[in-house]
Amino acid sequence: MAPPPAANGRGWLYRFDLPSTIMEGSLGATHASEIAFTFNSFSRPDLPGIVMHDGNDPAVVDLARKWSDTVLAFARTGDPNGGGLPEWPAYRADERRSLVLDRESYIADASLDARQRRLWEDP
Repeated sequence: MAPPPAANGRGWLYRFDLPSTIMEGSLGATHASEIAFTFNSFSRPDLPGIVMHDGNDPAVVDLARKWSDTVLAFARTGDPNGGGLPEWPAYRADERRSLVLDRESYIADASLDARQRRLWEDP
């Protein structure tokens, strides 16, 4: 759940949906599995680490490059756009848009209904 950004700050919301290949994919998208994509670890198979996706899958390699480029663009400019993924709007409480990272990445509505927001005390 992303709270509204600070008065003058901007934030971006994402969700990583690419299922892990561990246990024949039965785990789905797992916690922290996007870290290998953030650092584009698939471009360096000689490095040790836990691999939760098939580094020989062209879609995995492509997403890793695009996500890593997106994170680098954000670090350099304060704007994550330009890394090859869909145009990613800054988070706004009135729109609640999120970048969904998957084989085909897209922008989605990240809204919760009123009852769910009350549970999380989110206006």
